Amino acid sequence: MVDVADLNRAGNALYRGGSMTVAVNPVETTQTTPSATLSRRTSRASLWAVGGKLLGKLIDLATFVVLSHYLTPHDLGLVAIAMTAIFVIEAVLDLPIAAALIRVKEPDEALFQTALTLGVLRGISIAVLLAGLSWPIAQFYDEARLLPVVLVLSLAPVLRGLLSPKMIVFARNFDFTKDFVVDICAKSCAFFVAFITASAYGSYWAIAAATVTAPLVMLVVSYIVAPMRPVWNLSAWPVLANMVGWNSVAQIVSALNWQLDRILLPRFISIADFGKFAVATDLAAVPHQTLSQPIIRPLMAAFATVEPGRDMRDLYKKASAAYFLLVAPVFLTIALVATPLLSTMLGSQWMDAGWILSWLALNAILALPGNLIYPLAMRLDMTRFIALKMGAEFLIRLPLTGFGIWLWGVTGALASQTVTAILILGVSAWSVRMMTGLTVCSFLAVFARPVIAIVLCIAAIYGLQDALALSGDNFHDNLRYLAATSLMLGLYVALTGVLWLVAGRPDGAENIFVRLITKRWAN
Repeated sequence: MVDVADLNRAGNALYRGGSMTVAVNPVETTQTTPSATLSRRTSRASLWAVGGKLLGKLIDLATFVVLSHYLTPHDLGLVAIAMTAIFVIEAVLDLPIAAALIRVKEPDEALFQTALTLGVLRGISIAVLLAGLSWPIAQFYDEARLLPVVLVLSLAPVLRGLLSPKMIVFARNFDFTKDFVVDICAKSCAFFVAFITASAYGSYWAIAAATVTAPLVMLVVSYIVAPMRPVWNLSAWPVLANMVGWNSVAQIVSALNWQLDRILLPRFISIADFGKFAVATDLAAVPHQTLSQPIIRPLMAAFATVEPGRDMRDLYKKASAAYFLLVAPVFLTIALVATPLLSTMLGSQWMDAGWILSWLALNAILALPGNLIYPLAMRLDMTRFIALKMGAEFLIRLPLTGFGIWLWGVTGALASQTVTAILILGVSAWSVRMMTGLTVCSFLAVFARPVIAIVLCIAAIYGLQDALALSGDNFHDNLRYLAATSLMLGLYVALTGVLWLVAGRPDGAENIFVRLITKRWAN
């Protein structure tokens, strides 16, 4: 399930170094059509962004593995409760400033100064609000240790909001190298801090130390890469204010949607069990953070270069197909290998979270078709559809999640996600139709080929299930299962290629990948 605030951060060049506008190279446009140039530039930028994010998440994963071996599920559950409150507050107060900058062709110094000023105001608001909420949170969950943990962890969102706004200058032409440098430096430092603290003390404070270290390093490096003299200035606020209204409403609702399970579950299950749920949730989010967010950033820039109408509709169809084609098999693989993955990577104490991770990954696939509505609505200045989608999700999910958790705990929370995702597919299709004129049938047809390939892959894997019998506590059997199941990705690629050829090689996502492969092969 993807939330608006998360996607704001995905597209938020201002605070993360992503790309908001495109300056098309005139040399390229003389040799190829604008559409081909845009597709190539977007694809190349996506590869850069995904590559950088992938390396960053590998470092995050190494950090997580280290922490999981030194800490217990109870430790991770305690910090997860504190982080839930922080995530909600950060999401509610997140301003889509850089997403709004998509429409600003030439941002000036006053705009950068306004952006930084807003970041400072936002950081102060987060710090004050979390300081006031730390004691009620500790009382609500009956855990006194939450008070200091919340206070310390609240520094992370404050620091994240103060990154140099000038990072956007490097990204205007799809230059993600600076973003790469900032991100990798931060995550590497966080890894070493986590390792040293966890090995020395074996305490949950290792997580807090790493969580604060990463944005602190990002802040310092961003001003080294993109120097800027801080000046208090709100003169450019009217340029940004238009996009904040409906989007801010959507963020508040989205924050509740995103964290509803994690808010309610600790009241009905043990902190250790909640720690396992939180670990599964974090792992299920890795493909989104590694693939979805980096892909959406250049797509937001690509949408900015196309006028509303048929060209926008065609670009949306092609982008949605490529997005689903790339991301869905990753979630499917996680769903199939969840238990041996956790057992091999984290140890047998985490095996109980395997079925949770599988279910969450399958739920994520159901949510994928509606994820690109956000950059589309931002480009068309129709952010009310984001608010409507998130509002519908909240109204559906709130009662389902409340009753589900009350009756069945974790199982009820997961089931409510599944039902909500299916119903929201209809809302997403309707929203796209209202924004672009794309019919519901055409919207669903975009995903037909990859869905058929996924179904055939599932049939193949389950047909081999006896041969790939999973013991759960045997390291070599787990590795064998992981290796065999990973072959599904090769089968998926082959099936999508065959289905594309059978369909007559229509212009779509497959064309982009074929052109990229043939170009690399020719070179």
